[in-house]
Amino acid sequence: MNSAHRGDTPRIGPGTYYENVVIQWHSLTLVGASAGETTVDGKFKGPVFVLGPQNGGATPTTTLSVTLADMTITHGKGVTGGGIAQNVSAFEVRDSIIESNIATQSGGGMEVEAFSVKPSDAVTTAIKNCVIANNQGPQGAGILIEPEIDVQIS
Repeated sequence: MNSAHRGDTPRIGPGTYYENVVIQWHSLTLVGASAGETTVDGKFKGPVFVLGPQNGGATPTTTLSVTLADMTITHGKGVTGGGIAQNVSAFEVRDSIIESNIATQSGGGMEVEAFSVKPSDAVTTAIKNCVIANNQGPQGAGILIEPEIDVQIS
């Protein structure tokens, strides 16, 4: 992802990729071959995907939009958001499996946060055609969504 530019759509081929991916400064769409063919495995070394600044970190100068599609996201571990720690203005995850992730505080599979959002900003999240299963966390084992967030689940 280090060579990707704002607005790119990197394609991830079939296989298992042992990665902990951080996307903080560029809007991207990441597309796997399918949830059954492309797996991103965090090996319990951190969240599988960290999207945007976390825990009050630096705020991006532009609105960030990230889409994850057609992949399995597994074996992530974090304080919040074991599979996906999401803190961007627009986020969509579709046609994916989010399973077997762990959070020690909240959002085992996914935490949808709003640290970098100004009061006037609208934060939208869409979860479409996903399986979210076998994740662990004391609060929101599958998904924890902060109240400021507009979420569409289908």
